[in-house]
Amino acid sequence: MEEAELLRLAAESVNNAITSFTVLLTISTAHLMASYKVGKQLNRSQVVIVNLLFTVCSIFFTLLAGFAVRRAVTFGSAAANLGTVEVEYHEFEMAALWMVAMCTFIYAACLKFLWDVRHSKTE
Repeated sequence: MEEAELLRLAAESVNNAITSFTVLLTISTAHLMASYKVGKQLNRSQVVIVNLLFTVCSIFFTLLAGFAVRRAVTFGSAAANLGTVEVEYHEFEMAALWMVAMCTFIYAACLKFLWDVRHSKTE
């Protein structure tokens, strides 16, 4: 592959990571809104179903975002090895880990919020 093709693939991979993160934020916002509006009225099986779907979607989009960033680093490094690209893509390898850590924090915060809504002291 040529250098330009590899750089284009790296840019597309970054766009995929951003899109996956945006979808995760959208799903998390929906979970937070549903938790706030109807969290107290849900019975245990409904909470399990909602949290199971939220967990599956969160894991999917978190891994998708992390793999996309990692793929971008791989393509960028390959392009740097071929030609005149002066960016050190190895500096961005931690971005995939930070992306996964941020997504995991968002996931945990959403579940904690639902827990707090369902177990609040004020009735």
